[in-house]
Amino acid sequence: MKKISFLVTAAAALAFANDATSQCFQFANVPSGAGFPIADDAVRTVALPFSFPFNGGSTNLITICSNGFIWLGAAPVVDPADFSATEAELRTRPARIAVDWCDWDTDNFAVIPPGGGVFFNTTLTQCNIIWKGIPRFGSSTIFANMECVLTSTGGIHLYYAGTHNIPNVTNIVGFSRGTTAPASPVNWSPTLPASALDSTAYEVFTSNVGVSPFDMVGRIVNLVPNAPPNTTPPINYTPNGNPLPVCGTIFPMAVAPVASGTGCPEPNVSLYEAFTATAGARPIDLANSSVLFARTADSYTTAQGPGLDANYATSGAILPSASDDTLHNFTLASTFQFGNQAISQITLSSNGYIWLGNSALQQVNASVPTFHTSVLPRISGYWKDLVPNNSTAPIYVENTATRFMATWQNVPLFQGAGSQTFQIEMTLASGNITLSYGTLTGVVTASPPVVGIAPQAPATNQANSDLATAGVANIVGPVRVTGGGTPLTHVVVGVGAALGQTLTMNFAGAPPSNIGLATFIIGSQTLAITVDSLAGPGMAPGCFLYTDFLSEFPLATLPGSPTGSLSVPVPMDVFIAGVQLRSQVALVAPVNPLGAITSNVNQWTVGF
Repeated sequence: MKKISFLVTAAAALAFANDATSQCFQFANVPSGAGFPIADDAVRTVALPFSFPFNGGSTNLITICSNGFIWLGAAPVVDPADFSATEAELRTRPARIAVDWCDWDTDNFAVIPPGGGVFFNTTLTQCNIIWKGIPRFGSSTIFANMECVLTSTGGIHLYYAGTHNIPNVTNIVGFSRGTTAPASPVNWSPTLPASALDSTAYEVFTSNVGVSPFDMVGRIVNLVPNAPPNTTPPINYTPNGNPLPVCGTIFPMAVAPVASGTGCPEPNVSLYEAFTATAGARPIDLANSSVLFARTADSYTTAQGPGLDANYATSGAILPSASDDTLHNFTLASTFQFGNQAISQITLSSNGYIWLGNSALQQVNASVPTFHTSVLPRISGYWKDLVPNNSTAPIYVENTATRFMATWQNVPLFQGAGSQTFQIEMTLASGNITLSYGTLTGVVTASPPVVGIAPQAPATNQANSDLATAGVANIVGPVRVTGGGTPLTHVVVGVGAALGQTLTMNFAGAPPSNIGLATFIIGSQTLAITVDSLAGPGMAPGCFLYTDFLSEFPLATLPGSPTGSLSVPVPMDVFIAGVQLRSQVALVAPVNPLGAITSNVNQWTVGF
């Protein structure tokens, strides 16, 4: 399986064109950058497109904590989301920048205002981390509105909006080289200190009152190293409060997937037998047989049925108005599931079949093309021009809470006479259909019958099935006989491909006959090419290729499973942000000559 590194390949030409020539603040932009999902008391490590120099070394990783500080590198194993601000921890734990280290609650969505959240933006020369409208834990009136800018030259820039509120507990603003950092308390306001020594300077605020109340609202602190910050320590900084320009370009956000196109369904087919006149190639051999069409989801398998229910005359009643070429509408006591359709109304034709739905269409003599082009699904017990009556050749009907059953008793053909006794039974709870036969003695010289079940149009003619031989039903199927087909559907979950997160791709609607092998296709081109144009006419009707093969990810599932899901990691590589990609699913299933079907397509953009 190809790795997700294909994203890097796809993005090689997308090196940022928005390199900053000087640092700038992102806070005032709308939006303030790319949404940066992070839970309460959590950390998230990101890669920078530059190395940030600090205290004689450098790092291209930072770890952002929801509680208002940034680890310079990976987070420590112990208490990485430290929410209790203390001077001792600042000096003895790893290097970090405390923008306003306090217990901020990034999960309090009921309080976070519209447009609020944690945001991130980066170019080749700087990154911006923003807390906007983030409430103090347990408060609905105290909010963090602040920003930290780190530059490729080692600059640290802190910004506190006029809407930044004063925390009501101890909090810290500053930075520390960590581990063995010297004590270096300063007072940032109202006058900046002359210098910050040895990569460490901080102010501990007691709360909104007390000895050292927070006084950074509306302030800017730019910490500029006096010497290259990756040279031999100690590294000293000169603070200034100069305003910075507003950044002009935000970092690309992950764009939620947009689906288009349609998946090709497993073709709907009719499960039937078309007989020939007189003897011929397919003589009518259903007499005294019983064929069960057993339903599983929207597919059917034939099997030996229980035989003609001989109690039809006592369990049912004669249909009084049945005669030559008549239609009779019924409301079922409960719905009958035919494939993927719930049927509540049916129409019985005196000519040996049942429409699944209300219909005024009477079709006298059977034909295979007509069987596949009907507006409604149909169950054909013995579709032929029949002439029932109320006395010698009645139709008995039973319509109960458990089943609908119609029995044609000794009904003659319009031409060919004889005696046709057969039964159509619909079991409401299971969706099973049973066709059972007694005597069939009419002489068929033209328009031979069609027997079986068919979906509404369009349906694919997969040719005759031999439903019974010498009075014994044959096993045929499973065959999907639905009311329009279930296309293979592809979904990309959530925001799609967010840097450093997991990309989850799903599919649904796989036919029961699938062998449990799918491939997620990912490409960059927008296509709409019929699969038949590539594989040959009729190989995969209705299937489209919607993108090119930049990469593919195979997935093994359980054979017959209707769904599948694949998750792959998206690298934390800012150079792939903004890449627009498309994904589609191909599934192996013996439902067409190609043996495969395809899904719709999703278009999404990599980013934060």
